[in-house]
Amino acid sequence: RLDGHVFDFHGNPVAILRGRIVALVLLVAYTWGFEFSLAAGLASIAVLLAAGPWLFVKAQQFKFANTSFRGLRFGFAAAPATGYRVVLPILAVWFSTSVLAAVVTRMSPGWGIALGVASVATVLLIPGMHHRLKAFQHDYATYGERRFTFRPALVEFYWVYVKGLALLVLGGI
Repeated sequence: RLDGHVFDFHGNPVAILRGRIVALVLLVAYTWGFEFSLAAGLASIAVLLAAGPWLFVKAQQFKFANTSFRGLRFGFAAAPATGYRVVLPILAVWFSTSVLAAVVTRMSPGWGIALGVASVATVLLIPGMHHRLKAFQHDYATYGERRFTFRPALVEFYWVYVKGLALLVLGGI
């Protein structure tokens, strides 16, 4: 509810189920791919890199197009090409640690340093990647004919993550 009015969702449950099945298949392929072979794991990551940005854009379009407020529908005006420009680098950074880990386990122990550096870099970039996804999501969202805006808030994103990490450390102590 917002100002006494409710948001409505008009999504087809079968379409939602299909989307979740696709997501589950991709998750299982990624999670277990490296258990079978290096080639299967790398193939699953290649599929995720190729399809991930398109799937993200389509999921946003579905979610927004099926949501209305006071009789007016939301929308998501990004083209798949924009999704690839924004989401693909994020996925490449995210999966870099998995690729390095798979390669390192099959090579000499000296590669462990590269894996450590990639892992730390990925962790340090997570708030920035989250910020970029939210900026993309909000910059292309529409309500009727009006576009949303997103005020850059990178420092605030990092601050929230730092506070969350501090809470985890304090809880652990």
